[in-house]
Amino acid sequence: MQHAGKSARVFELHIRCESCLKESAREVHVPAVPGAPSDADELVESQYLSSLAYCCARCESAIGRLFAINYRGGETVSA
Repeated sequence: MQHAGKSARVFELHIRCESCLKESAREVHVPAVPGAPSDADELVESQYLSSLAYCCARCESAIGRLFAINYRGGETVSA
């Protein structure tokens, strides 16, 4: 969830569909609040990823495997 004018940490998730093996990338903005993940390892250990839904654009499978995470840094999210 993005909040206007708030700082967020930006991660790029690389996901591979378990059905058709298509790879895709998705950018997520994690609010920069105390206790929020600040790097890829903390993101994996947190419960944040469990709240994200996935659907393959090619075959519409809901099962994907996360195979890489890139930390893109912080940014200010505007309205």
